[in-house]
Amino acid sequence: MVQDKFEAVIDDPDGKNKDFIGAKFGDLHLERAELEANDNHPIRIIGSEIDELNLDRSVVDQPLFLSGSSIGSANFKDAELNKDCAFWGVQFENEADFTYTTFHGDAEFWSATFNGAVSFYASK
Repeated sequence: MVQDKFEAVIDDPDGKNKDFIGAKFGDLHLERAELEANDNHPIRIIGSEIDELNLDRSVVDQPLFLSGSSIGSANFKDAELNKDCAFWGVQFENEADFTYTTFHGDAEFWSATFNGAVSFYASK
């Protein structure tokens, strides 16, 4: 499964390269996942396509940088993003739900486009 391979790359203690450039993911269902490694190398998703990104109730302990990517729908409801994250130039095609999301580092949405409903209700 795509999500299993994605998590294996992120969790690999020897894996410094967490770059996904021009990837076509389909659906990434990572609800209730804990994305972490024994390093601080960021997860970079650049110029990629994700049909559905589901991080509902997940914990992300790596910096997360999405740039110039397209996401069909995004669910970050109740997620904890414990490092800096950036959604630079990301196109959210449909719903983007960040309800109750906790951002412990900087969260940047420069030039992001939201084409559907978006919620940051009770996020902090």
